[in-house]
Amino acid sequence: MAKRDTGVLPAGGQRPACRLPQNATAVLSGTSPGESAERLGPALVSGGASQTPVAVLNVAQLPSLAQDSVSWLRQLGRPSWIDIPGIDSSRRRVLTTLLHGNEPSGVLAIHRWLQGLDTPAVNISLLIASVTTALQEPVFSRRMAAGQRDLNRCFKAPFNDQQGHLAQQIMERIISLQPECVIDIHNTSGSGPSFAVATADGFAQRNLAGFFCRRLIVTDLRLGSLMEIDAGCPAVTIECGGARDEESQATALAGIENITTADVLFPAAPRHELEVLHHPVRVILKPAVTVTYSASPSEDSDVTLWPDIERCNYGITPVDRCLGWVGPGGLRQLAAPDTAGIDRVSHLLREDNGWLYPARNLRLFMATTNAKIARDDCLFYAVAAT
Repeated sequence: MAKRDTGVLPAGGQRPACRLPQNATAVLSGTSPGESAERLGPALVSGGASQTPVAVLNVAQLPSLAQDSVSWLRQLGRPSWIDIPGIDSSRRRVLTTLLHGNEPSGVLAIHRWLQGLDTPAVNISLLIASVTTALQEPVFSRRMAAGQRDLNRCFKAPFNDQQGHLAQQIMERIISLQPECVIDIHNTSGSGPSFAVATADGFAQRNLAGFFCRRLIVTDLRLGSLMEIDAGCPAVTIECGGARDEESQATALAGIENITTADVLFPAAPRHELEVLHHPVRVILKPAVTVTYSASPSEDSDVTLWPDIERCNYGITPVDRCLGWVGPGGLRQLAAPDTAGIDRVSHLLREDNGWLYPARNLRLFMATTNAKIARDDCLFYAVAAT
């Protein structure tokens, strides 16, 4: 069995030096310790000049892990795969993170995990995706680069722009690796508790979620996210909590340690009892509608949400909890399409003399006070509370 790193620092506050397994010179999937050293070196997966080259590295080729995580990212310099050989070289697990440049908990946890690395139970392939976006000053502040699409909406055709090319490269490599699971690590748009998201409510998805958290959201929305690709194995997204929440990096680190050291991925009995929520709906702004966050209605925006809206990410939001102000435009400014294209906004929200309230008790998540994310993605997700 692989020794589990508990995440507790030894005396002196430093993690031990990275302990590499003997077969750490294996670079690409399927490479064995005895293969030619000619295959070593940073490999590029690229299909054309317009595409972002993706580095494929083994552990021994990584920039120094002694430096801080931002300096380490700068030395990586581009989207990077990191392949780590495990005790059982016949199996592989894929963990991805930083698909959004403003969601750092996954990469910060990976950097720390690598600093105290012991041989994992099986081969591990890590993807750190939006490196250049994350490094734009101020670091970890941009979801995606200006003028580019959201990478986690690009895992479906067409793949005809830079982000689409990158998503296609990532998708093709994941499929070629034939992993037994795919874990995509994110931060929520605003402060909130951790949860997992999956496209199916199965034994495998519940077990994968249980490595990281105690809540699973099962969605039938198809947005072109990484977890939707058909890689021949179960996949889940892990939302570790807000990027500024202190516990988010700890959640990511504990989950990474758990899933890389577990020999049995899907035990006979569930790993943990989970709260499971089904079929959330995205509440979005209609085109040209503006939003701001203020303690009083703003004359400069069509919709005003209260600056404490992120508190609704915790627990149940009751029908008498005012969410903000929609003014004379009312609910016509919002939409909540389900997978059939039916607008459910009036089933979820109500307007009372311009004030915005839940139409029923709701569970909200991904509520944010970032107006750009609210415009480009959604105000929040909602599901009826039971």
